[in-house]
Amino acid sequence: MSSGQGRLLYRKRTPGLSFAEPDSECRGEEQDQPGVCCSRRSVRRLQTDESICRGLGRWQIGRRLLKYRPSCHIVHLVRDQYYKIRSEVELKDSAPDFLRVSYKSKCLGNAEVSTNVCSGVKVGDQVEFSVEVEAVGCPVDPEESYTFRISPVGVNEYVQVDVSVFCDCSCKLDEEANSTRCSGHGTYSCGICSCDGPYSGLHCECLDEDIDRNRALCVASGQECVCKDGWTGLDCSCTTDTATCVAPGEDRICSGHGECVCGACVCAA
Repeated sequence: MSSGQGRLLYRKRTPGLSFAEPDSECRGEEQDQPGVCCSRRSVRRLQTDESICRGLGRWQIGRRLLKYRPSCHIVHLVRDQYYKIRSEVELKDSAPDFLRVSYKSKCLGNAEVSTNVCSGVKVGDQVEFSVEVEAVGCPVDPEESYTFRISPVGVNEYVQVDVSVFCDCSCKLDEEANSTRCSGHGTYSCGICSCDGPYSGLHCECLDEDIDRNRALCVASGQECVCKDGWTGLDCSCTTDTATCVAPGEDRICSGHGECVCGACVCAA
């Protein structure tokens, strides 16, 4: 059809599919073919898998459609696509941006992997998925609950997930300044001490000037030291390294006749 020979179809297309009886005339002069938006909307509403066969027959000048290589092998196309859908299980979700949804499954194997797709599934096989939902941000309205769906692709079924995100902890309202739980040198809030000024430690019991950064978190007179890895003792001055307790050519600590204490052998009596 050349330029200027188009037809204006003023009648709005009827929703849904239209079928014509064999040897009957089509409705090409009554309503237009469905547009892409209309087709995609119907596919999404029905949760249906969509396939497109490229290179369908050319329109004959007139009102009928030429048969093209036994209907573009439509039977084989539908059959192959059907088996593809049936042999693959894929989960999708409609979670909002502030939620991260991750999937894990063993599929048909023994090892659990991070995936939302299981392939090679046959009739009668069962696959299980574990789903984790993580809040990676705060919604616009933290007081509002949110809902999203998890569903298998191509199946009109779903699991509805209701989520409430707590962005602020109520325990922050009960802060205790100069708390005895923080040795009087910090604020106690939500089970944690926030130390003041030069103090540090789990209970703000350590002065920064008393910290031996090479050996301990806290070395102060009358205080209990929490030693770093590789050190022990009341003042964290005792190494746990036993290399100095092994003689050259020997693989036993203290030749098997003693114990290694602070990097030196203490022989058995």
